[in-house]
Amino acid sequence: MATYQSLYRRYRPQRFDEVLGQDHVTRALRNAVRDGRVGHAYLFSGPRGTGKTSTARILAKVLNCAAPADGEPCGVCDNCVTVAEGRVTDWLLEQDAASKSKVDDMRDLLERVPLGTSGNRKVIILDEVHMLSQGAENALLKTLEEPPAHVVFVLATTDPQKVRPTIRSRTQHFEFRLLPPDVLADHIRYVIDHAGLGLDAGAVDEAVEHVLRSGGGSARDTLSALDQVAALGEVVDERHPVDAIVDALCDHDPGRVLVAVADALAAGREPRALGEALIAALRDAFLSLMGAADDHLPPAGRERAAQVGERLGAPGLTRALDVLGEALTELSRKPDPRIVVEVALVRITEPAADRTLDAVLARLDRLERGGVVAAPPSEPGPAGGA
Repeated sequence: MATYQSLYRRYRPQRFDEVLGQDHVTRALRNAVRDGRVGHAYLFSGPRGTGKTSTARILAKVLNCAAPADGEPCGVCDNCVTVAEGRVTDWLLEQDAASKSKVDDMRDLLERVPLGTSGNRKVIILDEVHMLSQGAENALLKTLEEPPAHVVFVLATTDPQKVRPTIRSRTQHFEFRLLPPDVLADHIRYVIDHAGLGLDAGAVDEAVEHVLRSGGGSARDTLSALDQVAALGEVVDERHPVDAIVDALCDHDPGRVLVAVADALAAGREPRALGEALIAALRDAFLSLMGAADDHLPPAGRERAAQVGERLGAPGLTRALDVLGEALTELSRKPDPRIVVEVALVRITEPAADRTLDAVLARLDRLERGGVVAAPPSEPGPAGGA
């Protein structure tokens, strides 16, 4: 029985012109290869699943290709096939800095840098380079200062601000972007048709909409979501837990908020992940209300964000984002993170019980828009009558 290969691996780009949504990166690399101006070190940064490692492998492939054409690998020579099939070779070294972050790990890797290679250029890919220890960064920096002529470093990270400036300054920095929904939608429709996933014609549109929302602009996450849809044979029509919580916030119903949080946690959501997802949803609504809707949202997502923004208003959204942000910073210091999230959400739904300036502004905004605001709890009076 043949081993199943996940869609994001099966449809991994093999040429620069197959990398989705990163033309500003692939065009520069293709020109550099064609004109013989490849640098000794690159830094690829951007959100997960946007093609950083795949692009680094394509660069390694074309630098060692037997017959490159216009900066693209031929795809049929032995070296191109070796990379495409994921086989081990002495001219492509990959290391995950998240799991091998110590100085000894880096030294072991760098000891192989000066060695000869069976290919034209040796390419070293360091993933999540921002997680290297200080000692490992020092060792890497020394090699980056005077690298062998036959070696190209590609450093990949999702958090470039944590990479030491002295390392960043010795690289050519390319920023990868989340993919627009129209680009991803076309790709998903192609994969559904080409991979023979067995989805009904009427379910394709629903599947595309579902995986676009799940993927959030990441090609890998979107294809992983499509794998789940294919395994089920349909899109499971279950309400997104974050939507239920946001609706309860809009209606200022603390009871529904607590029930929705309990349902989300029972479904396996971790409190921090739930809080971060809520902040992302409220941010989408805030941007929509300010006339700067996120282009990476699918049409249904943009419509949803506009509705939430209209219901909560600018003061309500800014206060909700502020309260949730404060709550997330407290999670690691509290014995039960669930309570921190629950209390924060109740504070958002009950501005009348909150005497901060932001809460007062939120109450005034609701009054101006015709909402009903409960009176704040009164202070207890003196005992006895006058």
